[in-house]
Amino acid sequence: ITTKGLGGTCWTHSIGFHWLLSNLGFDVQYMYMDPGHLCLRVNLDQPYYVDVGYCAPLFQAYPLYESFQVSNVRETFTYEVSNNKIEITRNPGPTKTLHIEPIHLSNMKELISRSNDWRTSPVLKKIQIFGYINGIPTSINDNVLKQYFQGKKREQIITSSELNYWITERFCVDKEIYERAIEIFNEKSSNSKSVTHEIE
Repeated sequence: ITTKGLGGTCWTHSIGFHWLLSNLGFDVQYMYMDPGHLCLRVNLDQPYYVDVGYCAPLFQAYPLYESFQVSNVRETFTYEVSNNKIEITRNPGPTKTLHIEPIHLSNMKELISRSNDWRTSPVLKKIQIFGYINGIPTSINDNVLKQYFQGKKREQIITSSELNYWITERFCVDKEIYERAIEIFNEKSSNSKSVTHEIE
């Protein structure tokens, strides 16, 4: 992630961040959000919600049992605690329920396997790149560049040379790994639509 510009799903991000925090000496546990999301609980002076698997504007740990709302030009993320239930609503986006009891990764095997099923997993339907470029939420999906400025969204179709620039220079993704991801996607995807672009 830090040297090749790679990302992953909430599962890979949370597993990696759990490993890092554990090795730094933190008391960290996994939590499951229904449907289909993995995040972390870090126990300090109190339990905290930590989530690195969303593209949401979450840049800090939040007290697990306190409601909060954060937003940027792209979305509003609402974390609501009521009657021992925690609901997370992304606008635009889905609503999920956080199970506050920590879980062991071995109990998540079936869900993780399902999230890696090329036939059914929604996160494997297309190659997506997202990041904050100079503080601007920016994404690339199928040669479409989207930038979320204050008050407006800019969307444009980019050429293969522009794609190369954005992927390697702005997102700092390793070119060979990106091209290998395209190959794997085209081999594994059950979609009739293949990604055909290459970066120069």
